[in-house]
Amino acid sequence: MIISTNLSIVSAILALLPTPQVSAHGYLKSPRSRNYFAHTDGKWWGGTASDPKPENCPHCLNIGGTEARCGLIEDRNYDFPLNSLGGSMPPVVQACYKPGAVVEFETMLTAYHMGHFEYFACPISAGEVPAQACFDANPLTFISDENYGATPDPLYPERAYIPNNDYQGLIKDGDMYRFNHKYQLPANLSGDLVLIQWHYVTGNSCKDIGYDTYNWPTDFYPGNIPVCSQPLPPDGRGVPEQFWNCAEVKISSTCDGPDPPTSSSTTSTTTSSSSIGTGATVTTSVATTTTGLTTTGATQDPRNCAAEDEVCGPNNPCSNGMCCSQWGYCGTTEAYCTACCQSNCWDDPNPTSATSTTSTTSVDNLPPYTADHGEDSRLIAYVGNWQSCPTDEQVSSYSHIVIAFAVSYTWSASKNNCDQQCNIAETLPICNNANNQALVDKWHDMGKKVIFSFGGAGMGGSWSGDNNNCWDYCYGKEEELSTSLVNIVDSQNFDGIDIDYEYCYDVDDLQAGRCSQRTNLYTDAKAQTFLDSLTSKLRTKLDALQATNGYSRGRYEITHAPMDVDVARSDSKYYELLKNRRNDLDFIMPQFYNGVTRPGVDGFDGHNVGAMSSATLYSLLADDLFDHEPNKVIFGFCISDCSGTGSNINANQAVQVLSAVKTYSEGEFSCNGGAFFWVALHDTNGSWSKAVRNEVSQTAGCSNPSSTTTTSTTINTAATTSSATTTTTIVTTQPPQSSTTTTASTVLTTTTSSTNCDRNLPFAKSIKLESTTGQVLHILEINVYSSGIKQSTSATASQSSTLNSFVASRANDDSESTFTHTKLDDKSAWLRLDFSREIKVEPVEIVNRWCISTADPYGCLCRLSYARLSLMDSNGSIIAQATLGDTCAKLRITVDFDYCSTASTGATTSTTSVPGNNTYPKAQVIKLNSITGNELNMLEFQVVSGGLNVAQGKTASQSSTYGNKYASNAVDGSTSTFSHTNDRGFSWWMVDLGQPFDIESIYIVNRYCVSVQDQSRCLCRLSHAVISLHDAEGEWITTISIGDTCGKLEWSYDFGDQNSTCTAWS
Repeated sequence: MIISTNLSIVSAILALLPTPQVSAHGYLKSPRSRNYFAHTDGKWWGGTASDPKPENCPHCLNIGGTEARCGLIEDRNYDFPLNSLGGSMPPVVQACYKPGAVVEFETMLTAYHMGHFEYFACPISAGEVPAQACFDANPLTFISDENYGATPDPLYPERAYIPNNDYQGLIKDGDMYRFNHKYQLPANLSGDLVLIQWHYVTGNSCKDIGYDTYNWPTDFYPGNIPVCSQPLPPDGRGVPEQFWNCAEVKISSTCDGPDPPTSSSTTSTTTSSSSIGTGATVTTSVATTTTGLTTTGATQDPRNCAAEDEVCGPNNPCSNGMCCSQWGYCGTTEAYCTACCQSNCWDDPNPTSATSTTSTTSVDNLPPYTADHGEDSRLIAYVGNWQSCPTDEQVSSYSHIVIAFAVSYTWSASKNNCDQQCNIAETLPICNNANNQALVDKWHDMGKKVIFSFGGAGMGGSWSGDNNNCWDYCYGKEEELSTSLVNIVDSQNFDGIDIDYEYCYDVDDLQAGRCSQRTNLYTDAKAQTFLDSLTSKLRTKLDALQATNGYSRGRYEITHAPMDVDVARSDSKYYELLKNRRNDLDFIMPQFYNGVTRPGVDGFDGHNVGAMSSATLYSLLADDLFDHEPNKVIFGFCISDCSGTGSNINANQAVQVLSAVKTYSEGEFSCNGGAFFWVALHDTNGSWSKAVRNEVSQTAGCSNPSSTTTTSTTINTAATTSSATTTTTIVTTQPPQSSTTTTASTVLTTTTSSTNCDRNLPFAKSIKLESTTGQVLHILEINVYSSGIKQSTSATASQSSTLNSFVASRANDDSESTFTHTKLDDKSAWLRLDFSREIKVEPVEIVNRWCISTADPYGCLCRLSYARLSLMDSNGSIIAQATLGDTCAKLRITVDFDYCSTASTGATTSTTSVPGNNTYPKAQVIKLNSITGNELNMLEFQVVSGGLNVAQGKTASQSSTYGNKYASNAVDGSTSTFSHTNDRGFSWWMVDLGQPFDIESIYIVNRYCVSVQDQSRCLCRLSHAVISLHDAEGEWITTISIGDTCGKLEWSYDFGDQNSTCTAWS
C-alpha cells in the first residue's frame, strides 16, 4: 500500500514542524478555509477528534485543481482534512448564508503577485470529495471590491482582479495584504454543508486569457508580461502560480442575514490610466458597468434546468440509484437530487430507469454488508493500524477488513530499523496503535472477515528514493516467518493473511536499476524463492490449523496485493510465481493506482494517460493468472494517498469503473471479485464505501452455481432427402435477460461415401456460409474443429463484399472482439473458408454478432436466420449442407457432423440415446482422459447401475488439483462444487467404484465459468475427451468419445446397445 509506517501522534507532529516555506502567497481568511482554520485552531498536543490537525503554512497551498480541489501542501491534502489524532476531521461550518445572498470574503496575501481571485461552490455530504465539475457548475458572481474599487469583468463575471504592486494605498495587516470582495451566491444553491472554493491565479509571470480585454482601473494592469499558455496547469504545477482553498459553510433560507436581492443593479463609473511597458500610457474613457442582480427560489424544477450531460443525463441515469446532477455527475446530496437534477431525482415521481440494473434504495439506508454471500463481489477496506478505528457506520458497508501492517521493523523517520532476524511482534495492533481485539470479534459478529497484511511500503519499495530494505533480512527465513504469521491468525482470530510485497525481485531484468538500497543479502533468486515459499508454507500451515481448530468460514484466506507494474506482464517473475501458486491463493488484490493503469482518468478500458488499460491487466489476471475466474480478482482503488501517481479516485469514479468491469467483453467479468480500497481513514462517515458497496453488492453470490439459471436449449431435427440424411444438433445460448426456451428448425442434408467419410465424419476442403434471406452477413467467429483441434485459424477467409474494415479474416482471427460484415446492399452475401487440404470436419461453431449488448435491441442476431452452411470437397462439390434455422437471440450456433450413422449404408439415426439389447459392460474403474491438452473440470460425474448412481461418495482421483477443486467434488452429489485439474497436457480424472458394476449409463454435469453464457468457454474443455472403462485389475473394457462440449451443460451415454457409439448432449 502507499502508507505503511506505524506513525505515532508525536512522530506525525514532528513531521509537520520543519515544513519548508514555498514562495507562497495567500489564503481565504473569512470564512475560514480548512487550512486557515487548521492554522488558528489546530492542536499540537492534547487535541481531540474534533480539533484540526495544525497547519503551519496556511498560505502555501499552491498545488490543487485536478489533484486536490481544496489545495495540497506536502502530505496535507485539504480534500481530506485531518483531526489532531490523525483521523478524519468532522465538518465545522464557518458561516451561514441565504441562497442567492451577496456575501463578503476576506483574503490575505503574504507575497504580492497581482492576478485575480475566483470563487465557486459545491454542496457535499460529510467526507465527500466533489468533482471540480461540481464547483465549475456553481460559480459565484463578483459584485464589488470593498477596498480598491475593481469593477466586474462582463466576459469573466466570476473574477475579482487585484491591483498591481505599484498601487498606492494597499491595505496591510502586519506583513500581509488584505482584500475584501463581495460576491453573489447562486440563487438555486443550498445545502447544510457547502464548500466555497477560492482559486487565486497570480499575475506576475504571465497574463491569463481575458487580461487584454478587461477595462483595468488605474494602477491595476499587471504590466508588459507574456500571455499564459492555455489551458493553465490544471494542478498548479508550472506558471502562473495558483492557489486553492476551501471553506465549509451552510446555505439555507433559515440562515440569518439579509435576504438576497430580488432585482437591482449597480452602476460604477471609473476613469483609468495605466502604464504598459516603458513610456507608454493607455488612458480609457469613462466606463460604465451595470450588473444586474436577480434571484429565484432556493430550488428549481429539475425539468426546467439546462442539462449538461457528462457522466450521466436524462437518457443515461446513474446505474447505482444515485441522482444525476445538472452538471452530469452521480451523487446523493440535495445538489445532485433536487435543484436541476436530470434523472433518478428525489422529487421526480417517474424517475428514469437505467439500462443496467438499478437500485432506488438510498445508499444511506442500505442493510449491513457481509462476507457470507460467497466468494465474489467483495468490498475490502484496509485499516492502517496506526490510524483511527473505523466507525460502525463505515464498517457496515465492508465485507472484509484488512489490518495493515504486520512488520519486522520499528519505525524511524530517516530509515526504518529492520529486525535482522525478521522477527515480528506476537500481537498485532488493530487500530489507534492498540490491540483492540474486541473490535475484531465485533466485526466477526457483524458478518465481516478480518485478515491482516504483512509487509507494506515500510518494509522496502522498488520506487526511486526509497531507502528501506527490511525484506532483505527475511529471505531464507520463510519457515520461521510463516509460523509466526499463522500464530497471529490463531491467537487473534483472523480469517487469513495478505502479503503486501512492493520491493524488488528481478533487478537483473525487468527491475534493472531499482532498489539501490538493497544489502548484500539480496539476490533475485532469494527474493523469488521467498515469495514462492512463504505463500506455499502459509497455505500448508493454515490448512493444518483449520484441521485442528475447526475453522468453519470456508478455508483460511491467502492473498497478495501486488502493484500494477509488477503484474502488468505475464513474463514478470512475480506474475509467474503467483500463477504457479494460484492453487494456494483465494484471490489477489492488484493495486490499480501505481501509475501503470489510470482508471480514474482513462476509465476501465482506456489508456490515454496510463501505460496500459485497466481492462487489459484485469483480463490477464482473471483469464490467465487465474483460470477464467474474475471472482478472484479484486479491483484496487486509492481514495487520497496516491496523488504522486495521479491515481486518487472518488466514489463516483470508482462506481463507473466497477460498472464498466461488469459490462466489458459481453459481460465476461460480470461476476467479479469486487473492490478494495486504501484506506478506511479517508472513507469519512462511510460516504465513499456506501456508493461503491451499492454497486458491487448487486452481484453478491453470483459465483454460487445455484444462483444462475440454465438458459441453454438443444434443438434436434431431422429431414429426409433422396440421399443419406442425418441430424444436426444446434446448441444456442439465450441472453441473460431471457429465460424462455425457443426452438429452431435445423435441417442438415449430407451426401456420404466410403471415400470421403471416416467414422461418419465428412472430409472437406472448403466451408461456405450463405444468406438465403437477402440479409447481410456478420459474425464474430467461425470455428472449425478436426480431431479435437481448431483448424479454422489456418484457413483463408473471403466474403462476397466488405463493409468498411470488417474484412473476412476477422471470422477466423481467434478473437471474439472483432467481426466480419458484408455490404448493406449485398443481397447474396456469403462467407467462405478454404483450407490447404481436406480436413475431417467435426463441429462447426458460429459465434453470432449482436448489436449494442447481448440483449440485441436491434435484432442483429436474427440476420443469420436460415443461412445455409455448406461443406465442399477439393473439387468444389457439396458434400454436406445445413440450414441454421431461426437465430434470433442465439449467441452461438454449433453444427456437429458426427452423424452417429454408418456412412456406407445411408442409414438415418438420431443423436439421442439408441435403445439396445440391455447387455451392459461390467466395470469397476471409470477414467476420463483429455486428449486436447485442456484441463478437466466438471460439476458432477455419475455412473448408473441398477437405476442408482454408484459413483457418489466413491474414491476419486485426478492428475493434478487446481486450488481446492478436488477430484471428490465431482462425486459428492452436489452441483455447487466442481473438480478441476491444474495441468495442461494429458489431464485425467478417475473414480473407483469399489467393486464391479453393470454400467448402464454415464451422466456428466459440465462446468461453465461465471455464468451459463460461458464467455470464457470453460464448457469446451471436455471436448473430445475419452471415457474408458476398466475392470478390477485395471484391464481395459471399452472406450467412449465425448465429442464437442462447447455450450453444452450436460452429457449422457447409454450402454444399452454395445454396438452404439451415440451420445447425447443437452
